[in-house]
Amino acid sequence: MCQEMRDLAKLNQGKEEPAGPETDPKPTTDRGTAVDKAKSAYDNNDFKRARALFQHVSSEDKPIAAEYVDKMDRYETAMQQAEKASRELKYQEARAAYQDAATIKQDGPGGPAQRAPLMNLQQGIDEFYSGNYSQADQQLEAYANESSERAELARFYLGASKLARFFVDGARDGALREQALNDLRVAKKAGFQPNLQEVSPKILKAYEELSF
Repeated sequence: MCQEMRDLAKLNQGKEEPAGPETDPKPTTDRGTAVDKAKSAYDNNDFKRARALFQHVSSEDKPIAAEYVDKMDRYETAMQQAEKASRELKYQEARAAYQDAATIKQDGPGGPAQRAPLMNLQQGIDEFYSGNYSQADQQLEAYANESSERAELARFYLGASKLARFFVDGARDGALREQALNDLRVAKKAGFQPNLQEVSPKILKAYEELSF
């Protein structure tokens, strides 16, 4: 598999939550302070500290604490499911789980809102290397329409996939070739360097010869 797939896999490795203070939170008689500190830790994605603080809220705030703890539990479960599915190359399952996590807390630890569309990019590249060019096009287009984070990479593989399909089909579809070159041109304008990409020399040659 190409270097980009290895790099993308690293992006989808689980990230540890920020470590909380070593000292145990002490019970407080200040109701607002206790629950506010716990909520603040949650907002800052310090789930470990938030859990500890929610254990020491007043009895009146126990329902609020239980609600937040439940949200953290569901969030962490969704992220674990997403990461497991991603490792197993079950991209659509992973995407759905990341989306579930983002629904609970969009800016939560691990960045589920950013990682969900990456599943389309990874699947698209995977389909390309499996020779499933039509499926690759669909996944890469979906990613390009949703995220601009790795736009140059997506456009390069979109162009490569379409150009591969053009060659496989006997080099007869001029419109498909032009679409492929347009995608490759976008990637080249963005400065994408395909040096480490394991693609056909014919595709690399077409990319090198492109002019703006």
